[in-house]
Amino acid sequence: MRLLYEGGDSGLKAIYQYFLALTAAGLLCAMIQSFLPKDGAGRITRLACGLLLLLVTLRPIMRLDADDMFRYLTQLEMKKDFAVSGVEIQSKDLTARIISRKLQAYVLDKAAEMGVEIQVEIQMDLRGTWPSISSIQISGTLTAAQQELLSEILETDLAIPRSRQVFVS
Repeated sequence: MRLLYEGGDSGLKAIYQYFLALTAAGLLCAMIQSFLPKDGAGRITRLACGLLLLLVTLRPIMRLDADDMFRYLTQLEMKKDFAVSGVEIQSKDLTARIISRKLQAYVLDKAAEMGVEIQVEIQMDLRGTWPSISSIQISGTLTAAQQELLSEILETDLAIPRSRQVFVS
């Protein structure tokens, strides 16, 4: 799936292949359905063709990798910052601080929406080629329901697994 968001000729080729597969599946289904009766086996075939088209349509979404998408979105954010400031960000440490600051602001906003005041501390791992979140610690007085909701937000919106979340009262 990396091809789609790297752009250039690779991205265009991936989009072309997607529409080619979608068109081929549609034509195949249309040809098969034209030879079968409307009832009995035709109904089952229409259902199978519908499922095939759904599968072909959703295949790119099913192949998305959360880590790659997070890196891509962060790179887009950095390119935007570069276009505004005119300074390219090359330091892993600076990149990690930017990511950490934006994540912290997001989590604080979500907590404020719940009516909770918390402190957020994010630990970044700089060992890889790209900074990643090693843990997030949330301090504050949360009910069990608020903690569960915030934990779910961290997991679904930010792809931070529960094993990397620490809640301290």
